[in-house]
Amino acid sequence: MFVGAFLSQSVRDALEEQDASYFDARGHLHLVAPGVLLHLGRGRNATRTEKVSGQMTLGVHGVRAVQALLEEQGPVSVSQLAESAAISVGQTHKVLTQLEGLGLVRSTGRGPSKRRTVRERTELLDWLQRQPSAVRRERSLHVAFYARRPEELWLQSSARLTQAGIPHAFTGAAAASLFGVGPTSVPHSLLRIAPGVQLDDAARRMGADITERGTNLILLQDTGRVGCWPPGLRKGIQIAPLVRIYLDALSERRGDEVSHQFREAVLGY
Repeated sequence: MFVGAFLSQSVRDALEEQDASYFDARGHLHLVAPGVLLHLGRGRNATRTEKVSGQMTLGVHGVRAVQALLEEQGPVSVSQLAESAAISVGQTHKVLTQLEGLGLVRSTGRGPSKRRTVRERTELLDWLQRQPSAVRRERSLHVAFYARRPEELWLQSSARLTQAGIPHAFTGAAAASLFGVGPTSVPHSLLRIAPGVQLDDAARRMGADITERGTNLILLQDTGRVGCWPPGLRKGIQIAPLVRIYLDALSERRGDEVSHQFREAVLGY
C-alpha cells in the first residue's frame, strides 16, 4: 500500500490502473484485496461536472469495459466486470464510478457486496457511440483475398489467421450479415487484427495480396482489443462483440441502415 500526506489525482489514477492500494491524510483510500475493493474520497466537484456536461474521458480500455457492461444481463460487481473485460480492477472501478456520476448506471449494496446495474441500455449505447474513442478511425490496410463468395472469404481467412495464432475478429456489415442482417453483398469486409501484429504480416499469413485495386478486405488495427476481446464465434468465423459490430457498422457505406437493422434485430436495445 502507498501511504502519503497527499496523493494527487494523477498519482491516484495511476495507482488505481495498476490495482495498487493507497491512503493519504486527506482521506483518499483505495484498498484492493482478493474479493474486496474499497474506495473512499472521490471529489464531489468532478462528479457534479460530469453530470452537467455528460462527458468523461474514456480510453480504449474504458470502451471495452462499457461494451462488456452492455452484455451483462443483471447486476455486476467491479471484479466480475474487470474479468469479463480483461482490464484491471482499478480501471473498471473508475469507469463504473464515472458512469454512475452520469446517471447511466445505478449501484446497490455496500463494500464487497456492491453491484452496478445499467439503468437503460439504449441510453448507455447512445452515449457510447458519441464518444470519440469508441468510433475512432483505426490504422487500416486494403487487401485482396481470393474467394468466390463472401462467406468463403470470411471462413477461409479466419481459419488461416487462427492457424497462425493471430487474434482477429470480423466486424461491421460483414459480421452483421452472419446474423442475417444487412446487405446480401458486402464489397469490403472489415477485419480487426490484434494490436502487436503488423497488418502486412497478417495479410501475408492469410495469403492475401496488398493492393489498392480489386480489394475485398480491410484490415484494421484493433487498438485496445475492443474488437478481439472477448473472442466470439459465428458459423465457424471469429467475430467481434455485438456492440462493437454495431459501432463499426456505423462508419461503413450504408452504415446508418445496416447498424439500425442490426441494433433492432440482434441487440434489441
